[in-house]
Amino acid sequence: MSGELVRDWASLRWRRLIAASVLAPLPALYIGFAAFVLSYSDRNVYAVLRYVKETSAYVWAFSLLFTFIYLNAVARFRGRVGMVECIAMGTVAAFLLALGFFISTDVLELFGQLPYMVFFPGVVLRTMHDWHLGAAILGSILAPAGALSGWIFWRIGIAPAIPRSKTDVF
Repeated sequence: MSGELVRDWASLRWRRLIAASVLAPLPALYIGFAAFVLSYSDRNVYAVLRYVKETSAYVWAFSLLFTFIYLNAVARFRGRVGMVECIAMGTVAAFLLALGFFISTDVLELFGQLPYMVFFPGVVLRTMHDWHLGAAILGSILAPAGALSGWIFWRIGIAPAIPRSKTDVF
């Protein structure tokens, strides 16, 4: 990778990384909110907002946890962070977010029973019986938003750091 798209681990600032971790999940949150509103059968927006408040905390917690684990386990070990890996990890995180949401709501019943069915044009999935298929479909829809989230994380948290010098050999 070129020096402009890679930053050294030592040049990263935690305040910027935390701000980026808070702002980066916004695209996945908005697209997930839109999918949730479309999937709700009664179209009662006020009832949906109550459930979105519960699940948005899950999105923020998952994003912060995933970012913290990735930065400390992979990026710190390698000593650098690149733009391509930020975009790829945002995509993976958004896909895993959908899987984690379905596991926590349907398998573990973490949020209680949510009154919804996953609906996409031409496809209706019962969440209790086909949660793995619903997670794959929702994860595929959220993956581009995750790529955008990874780019936002790169631009806010990592790109402002001092780039690796091309003259340094060691």
